[in-house]
Amino acid sequence: YDAVILATGNRQACRDALGFLRARGRLVIFSAIPGETPMDLFRVHVKELEIVGACNDQDRLDSAVSALGDPRFAFHELITHRLPLERFREAVALAQSGRESAMKVAFTFEETR
Repeated sequence: YDAVILATGNRQACRDALGFLRARGRLVIFSAIPGETPMDLFRVHVKELEIVGACNDQDRLDSAVSALGDPRFAFHELITHRLPLERFREAVALAQSGRESAMKVAFTFEETR
């Protein structure tokens, strides 16, 4: 991936995130991970990765969530493919293919009763 946002305070997730990045990718650490977290700095060096901390949303989370539902922004138009979770392999393949095939791929969930 070009970028990964770490939004869980899990050391293994942090190490995994580094492995998911392409060369010159960016890891954004959004969630606190208390204590020390060993990392493969050789991988960071060789792949020229960037690690950025993002600690404060400046109390903008509520307005950001509200903006997602604002029809003026038409975020739904960015979704080019909607697939049920059962077709996750196809969805991931589409997402990996890049913008030539898909802008955004979303999972759909059928309500079960």
